[in-house]
Parts: sequence; structure tokens; C-alpha cells
Amino acid sequence: VLITTEAKKPVVTVWRFGLGRVVSITTDNGIKWSPNLYSSENGRLISSITNWAIGDLEKKKRVRMETDDIPLGREAEIIIRCDKLPRVVAQKDGDKEEISLKQIDIDLYSGGFAPKETGFYFLKAVVQDSEDTDAIAVNYPVEFSRLGINREGLSEITTLTNGMIYNSSQIEQLEDDAMKFIKEGSLKRIKEKIPLHLYFMIATVSLFFIDVVIRRIREIMRLRKE
Repeated sequence: VLITTEAKKPVVTVWRFGLGRVVSITTDNGIKWSPNLYSSENGRLISSITNWAIGDLEKKKRVRMETDDIPLGREAEIIIRCDKLPRVVAQKDGDKEEISLKQIDIDLYSGGFAPKETGFYFLKAVVQDSEDTDAIAVNYPVEFSRLGINREGLSEITTLTNGMIYNSSQIEQLEDDAMKFIKEGSLKRIKEKIPLHLYFMIATVSLFFIDVVIRRIREIMRLRKE
């Protein structure tokens, strides 16, 4: 019995059956207790149980390499189990880099790898006619994850791009669309109110003046005829 409830009732029980391994998870029907097994704090339980029951599938391999994903700016530790010192090479986009190792125990070697950019690095450990491969995912620096997610910005970008998805072969299209969105976003409509009453006043005074002049001319012409 590995895990029990507060009432000492078994939840996870393990035993061996012949050469195999058996794991039993005994809990409720999913209404009260078992959903906790899939929470963020207890989620590793299911994967650990599964890995233990399956066992080590690589135990017969002569070379066994273990690595972990890291953020940019940190050094990845590489652990290799082998009876002789292997040769380890890291490769990304055709660029290769050999990693130096040191022996830390019997048939156990360790090395460090500090990538200079994000992406996937493929590792290969070779000794004579045996080899093992693995990969390291280098993510963005840790401080970027502390900034959080700008959901408003993502929503705005999604709206501007109409939800389009670009792949690595559409970089030029992405740049063109981005410039188009920037230009359209930089345009602003400005509404300006221009008062027109002054023009109407000038027109009214002008008409009045013209009317006075015309009347005066008629009056002068009438007097001359008399």
C-alpha cells in the first residue's frame, strides 16, 4: 500500500505477479475523491504509476542518455550511463557542437550544454557500435514567463489577422500583413467642426449692401429723367 485515505483505506496498491508489476487504484466513482488525482498538484501520480508498471524499456541498452528541457540562459545537464566514455554531439539546423563529459561514478558520465538560442537541440551519444539519441527543448528566458499573458493584446492580434495561422514558410507574408496592420492601425479619423454662421452673416450683409446700391442707382436714374 503506497497511498491511503485519512481513514487508512488503500488508494494505490502495488505488488508483483510473476515477472510483471501490478498497480491498483481504488477510489470512488469520480464524484468526490478521484478528481483530485488529476489536479495540478497530484497529476504526476498517474504518470509515475504508469511508468513504474511498464518498467524501464531501455535497461538493456548499452548507452542511455537523460536530459531535461531548460529555459534560455541556463545550462542543461546531460547524464549518460555507459561502460565506456561516449562521444556526445549536439545538433541544431545543421550546426554541430561536441559536448565534453566527465565521469562522476561507475559507468556514469555527466556533461553540460549551454545553448545560445531557443529551439530544439538533438543530442547523440555514440560509443563503438552503440548509440542513443535525445533532444532538449530550449524555451524563452525565465523572466519572460513572469510577465504573464497579455490576453487583450492576443485578442487584438487575433482580430487584426482574422485568426490566420502562419507557418515557417510564410514569414514574408507575415511581415507584409504585419506592416499592413500597422499602417491601417496608424491611420486616425479626425472630426473637426467648422463654424459656418460667419459665412452666412457675410453673405447676408453683402446682399443687403447690393440691394441698397441697386435701389440708390434706380433712384438716381429716375431723378435724372424727371
